[in-house]
Amino acid sequence: MKKYLNIIILLFLPVIFYSQGQSPNSVKWAEINTEYAQFIFPEEITTEAQRAANLIDYLYSFETKTLNSKPKKVPIILYNQSTTSNGFAALRPRRSVWFSTPSQYASDLGTDDWFYTLGTHEFRHIVQYSKNNKHFTKLLSIIFGQTGLLMGEYSIPYWFFEGDAVCIETALSKVGRGRISQFDMGIRTILLNDIDISYDKAKFRSYKTFYPGHYNLGYLMTSQAREIYGADVWDKTLNHTSKISFWPYAFSRGLKKTTGLNEKKLYKKIMSRLDSVWTKELKNTETFEANIINKSEKKSWTKYTEPNYLNDNQIIVKKSSLRSDITTFYIINEDGTEEKVKATDAGLISTAKNKVVWSRKYHDPRWQVRDYSDIIIFDINTKKEKRLTKNRKLFAPAISENGKTIVAVSYDSEMKTKLVLIDSETGKEIKYFTSPNNDFIRTPALDENAERVVFTRTNAKGTALSYIDLKTEIIYDLTEYTAENIGRPVFYKDFIIYNSPYSGIGNIYAINIKTKEKYQLTSAKYGAYNPKISDGKMIYINYGKNGYDIAEINLKEINFKPISEVEEYSFKTAENLQKQEQGKVILHPDLIPNKTYEVKKYKKLKHAFNIHSWGLTSNYPTYYDADYLQSFKPEIGAEIYTANMLNTVFGSAGIKYNTDDKTFNTNISYILKKYYPVFDFTSRWYQVSDNNYIQNSIGVNLPLNFSKGIYYSGINLNTRLAYNNLINNTSDYFMPSVDNFSALSYSGSIYKFRQQANQDINPKFGYFFYASYAHTSFESVFTGNQTALLGSVYLPGLINHHSINIKGGYERQNTNLGTDNIFRNTISYPRGYTFSAFSKINKISFDYSFPVWYPDFNIGPFAYLKRIRANLFFDYAEIDDLIINGTQNLQSTGLELLFQVYFFRLGEPIEIGGRFSYLLGNNMFSPDNIIPEFLILNIPF
Repeated sequence: MKKYLNIIILLFLPVIFYSQGQSPNSVKWAEINTEYAQFIFPEEITTEAQRAANLIDYLYSFETKTLNSKPKKVPIILYNQSTTSNGFAALRPRRSVWFSTPSQYASDLGTDDWFYTLGTHEFRHIVQYSKNNKHFTKLLSIIFGQTGLLMGEYSIPYWFFEGDAVCIETALSKVGRGRISQFDMGIRTILLNDIDISYDKAKFRSYKTFYPGHYNLGYLMTSQAREIYGADVWDKTLNHTSKISFWPYAFSRGLKKTTGLNEKKLYKKIMSRLDSVWTKELKNTETFEANIINKSEKKSWTKYTEPNYLNDNQIIVKKSSLRSDITTFYIINEDGTEEKVKATDAGLISTAKNKVVWSRKYHDPRWQVRDYSDIIIFDINTKKEKRLTKNRKLFAPAISENGKTIVAVSYDSEMKTKLVLIDSETGKEIKYFTSPNNDFIRTPALDENAERVVFTRTNAKGTALSYIDLKTEIIYDLTEYTAENIGRPVFYKDFIIYNSPYSGIGNIYAINIKTKEKYQLTSAKYGAYNPKISDGKMIYINYGKNGYDIAEINLKEINFKPISEVEEYSFKTAENLQKQEQGKVILHPDLIPNKTYEVKKYKKLKHAFNIHSWGLTSNYPTYYDADYLQSFKPEIGAEIYTANMLNTVFGSAGIKYNTDDKTFNTNISYILKKYYPVFDFTSRWYQVSDNNYIQNSIGVNLPLNFSKGIYYSGINLNTRLAYNNLINNTSDYFMPSVDNFSALSYSGSIYKFRQQANQDINPKFGYFFYASYAHTSFESVFTGNQTALLGSVYLPGLINHHSINIKGGYERQNTNLGTDNIFRNTISYPRGYTFSAFSKINKISFDYSFPVWYPDFNIGPFAYLKRIRANLFFDYAEIDDLIINGTQNLQSTGLELLFQVYFFRLGEPIEIGGRFSYLLGNNMFSPDNIIPEFLILNIPF
């Protein structure tokens, strides 16, 4: 039972629990302490840390206004060696983490100063957690620490946390995702096409029906609710929620107390309101149908992106869909037919001379928050890839028309931006240009003669569209710094063509390089983005109700509509949010203080221990077998948990009392991830009758990550010494065999798995191999050794998204214990059979897994059934059984049927179901031939 309760609790922890990994031990950390935050950062970015510190202290009063909470001082960790464009706020321990590399995707994240985006968004999460820590949730946090605070938030949907944070980033700035038309494009298209999506499907999404993520849904829900019910609607809702946070519908109940509507009814009201507003706006907007050139039938929502001309008759695209394999390169021919090239991890791509270039993420084998972005060049004719650079941070590469030169954005660990020219054959750097004012550069593109490069550049004042003359090295600005979310510029004759949401719908525009006059080129109904041009023709992606398509127009034949004839769209909801906050833009460099804070060396040893959670613990029977229950010993106790801010030290300590035997036991564990290998230590003192024992173990682990491209791969090496010692013996019945037992174990594993598509149950290809050897050591009455080998291979099934998994294993134990094993078994019994101690097992298993149905069916507010899947299996094992002192051949076959269900509208699914095993042959421990079992998370009951 304790195991099941732990599983349930763990379901709630992912809501706001992250592990950011470790940096190399060579990083020299510093800290700045302000009134509201402790900034922890590498010394080389001290200037940026000062800027971040000023930002948060300035933002504090604005961030806390509409949630009416004053969070205590929070640690904020800045990482500068990762290519990740993200940040998070978390508990266990309480902290915020900022990854310093901005995104190249302006249409998704906007073009605001990266620290402005991180600061407003992530600090709002800190305010949310503080706001929730009241009433019953406060009681939980007193009893359990930060774990209790997590438990008190389990009813709050993800869309609220992220939507409210997007609201504040939009309200306090002149940009923010609430002012990006692509951000609401998916839901806007669904409503304007009268596609009925239930609240549960919108919240939990579907394997067969597309719906945007919880950021998109959350912004519309939270912002619209603020417009309808006032700026304090969420403050009041969370007040009510925290009072009954033990209840799975606490958030929905809080909404009803505040607005008169629960989650589902509020969703319906807001969607109806948006449908009315957007329908009216569309009637007043002149739109034109796009000339779609992809002709293949869409079997589900499909995404064509990154179109590039290969020649006059072919283009290359990335394509994926809800029912397809992972993102794949396709060639679209002149007649609309498609040729599959290969699956890919590519993001932004550029092509020339039948070569495709993009940047690929490469992980540091050991340090999770250090990685690289290197340029890949792919030859379409030979189907071969080449890694052109090594251990660089290069983004958005674009290749010249002659195929000889690549231009890319360089962003180093000092947070400095450069424009870099690279030889496409050797990967050597030809030349670089330092960005003026350290503006962040996005999506550069070369002209047809490789003489100029166009790009956008951003700083705290906004985004400018610029180009550089490579001969004179002079930068020319085509626009002033502006809040307009422009992106993906390319050259065309005397024009620069680019994306912009100027009209309220994402479209493609042009600016004359000489006159700086602007024009609108497309007038899409939902959105048009990312132009590429060849010989006067332009291809781009065009959004519709079934996803993204590839459209094409002849620039020589279309009308360039002057910008003066296009009405600039006002994002009214964003403006209303701003009025509810401060009534003006407060994120401007002229308004933010420029105080110089004291910088100190961050003393890692001083901060090694940070207790974040604690609580009472107890154990329950894990299953209800008569013999087990007779020997079961109930215990009660307490435990505390610690973790440091740099994610390098973890620990726990506890004490328990056995209510039957009236004995105590204690345990201490400690994990040190500071060094290249990971060290862990555990120590346990316990009593049996009048005897006292100490168990100690030390482990050394080396986890190495070699993931790249479309495969996750790595190696894990481990060794452990365990020692059990009797420190006194007062029992007349003491058996000397338990005295001074020690063991050494060595293990290693290697794995490689292909990324999974939307509907995949298992990886299409992959393998996992594990080997271990353990033996008793020193002078011990216990003697024995164990050898174990395990292998698992994944292969595609007969139909797309079906999976074959073949597993084989060997284990052998030599021991002087008679009918008991010294070491924990690695190989499991065939399904359906009752476990019995063994000295040797050879086993092979075959599984065929496949989806049965995607019902997207909800039973009121109680359960949402997302997927039903099945697994056919066959297990065979030859076992040398210690109980009967003989060999058994055990075989079973059967069916598993598993249901992926969201209960009580909570944010994480549980997979439940059943297994029927048919036992082939005789087995003295399982006399029945058909064994039914109930499964939760694949654990049998």
